[in-house]
Order: sequence, then C-alpha cells, then structure tokens
Amino acid sequence: QQSLWCIKDPRLSVLMPLWLPVLQALGVIPRILISFRHPDEVANSLRKRNGFSFEKSALLIANYYTQIISSTYQSDRFFISYEALLDHQEGKVNNLAEFLGLDPDVLNQHISDHVHHSLKHQNVDENFSYQNFGQFEETMRVLHDYLNRCENLFQTESTLTLHLPNPPYSSNFLTNELMLTRSDISLMNDKINTAQGLPEE
Repeated sequence: QQSLWCIKDPRLSVLMPLWLPVLQALGVIPRILISFRHPDEVANSLRKRNGFSFEKSALLIANYYTQIISSTYQSDRFFISYEALLDHQEGKVNNLAEFLGLDPDVLNQHISDHVHHSLKHQNVDENFSYQNFGQFEETMRVLHDYLNRCENLFQTESTLTLHLPNPPYSSNFLTNELMLTRSDISLMNDKINTAQGLPEE
C-alpha cells in the first residue's frame, strides 16, 4: 500500500521478463537500480562461500548482467557501483536520489548510517589480473568496463552497447561446470542488440 517500496533479490536479474508484465498489469512503474562490484571480488566471494572456480563465477556474472541489461532496456534504470556507495560519493548518490525521487540529504545520511567498509569482506588484490578468469578474461574485462561507463551516465537509456567477446573453447573446462559456449555468448549479444533495436551480428 506504500507509494514507494523496493525489492532486493539477485534472482530478479533473470526473472525480470516475468515480473515486468505483472508490474505493468498492476499499474506499477518500476525504477530499476542495477548495482555492481568488481568481478574479482564477486569471484573470490563465490569461491570462499561455494567453492566455485573463477571460470564458473565468470559465467554466472555474465549471465546475470546480460539478462538484466537486455530485459530492462526500455525501463527506467540506474547503474551504481558498490564502491560508490561505500565511499559515499555524494555526486552519484545525489543522482540516485533524483532518480528515485528522494531527498538527497536524507539518502546520503541513510547511506552514511548503514553502509560501511566493514561490511565489505572481499577487496581487489593489488596484483589483480583478469587472467584469473581464464578463457573468460576478456569477457569480464569488457563487462566491467561497460558497467562502469553506464554508472557515469545519469540517463542510462543511452546508446551504449555491450558486445561480449566469444570465449575460446577449452577442452579441459569441466563439463559439470556451468558452461557457456561460443553460440551462447553470441545469442546473448543478439538478445541485447534486439532489445536495443540494433541489427544482429
């Protein structure tokens, strides 16, 4: 019954095609907040918690973000990094407040009160290399660069286009891992390009 409410669930990244028509039928106009963090931190967290390899984590990261990017292209959305919130970057938080229709002073204070570096358990190693992601090295590099560029655009319905590279096939990549083939990556790109009204490659 509230005029402003939110749902936080990573699974929404893959379930948005289900929820968007439901929200439309209810007369709800969603504003999509897409947060992200460095893929190395995500991969280290998944390795510690679930024992996932960096390659498996890369596939999960690519899957979640390509799905949310393509399914929300025609929705109001805003990208913000975990670091921007942790560092209380006022300019980006003010943009977020404007996007959500909130008082920026109230939002900045709320973030200061509840978001602290002590909550961050994984940090990018100073010797970090995307090579940790093996055959998906370039995929993670391109995706993270794309998300960073989106964060710096207040109006995210821009002409930025995501083109993930096709990973080389690795015969020693275990079949019990979640595996995206060259055709899967190509299909993801086609889906994003179609959603953005761009010709398929």
